[in-house]
Amino acid sequence: MQKVKEQRKQEREKIFLKSGEEFTPELEAALVAEAERGYDLSKARRYVRTRPLLPGSPMPGAKNPTNS
Repeated sequence: MQKVKEQRKQEREKIFLKSGEEFTPELEAALVAEAERGYDLSKARRYVRTRPLLPGSPMPGAKNPTNS
């Protein structure tokens, strides 16, 4: 069983993060430990992607001077 695990580790292709850092078993263990502890979502950044505005369209939330 140990030989099979070692063989699978060697066969696994290398994975790199966006930063260029290699995804190692040590990094995997650290991420697993962090996930098991739980995340503090109050510190997380939230990204909202929307479509670009059309040229000449008013900004969202802007008051329309013709309708006031």
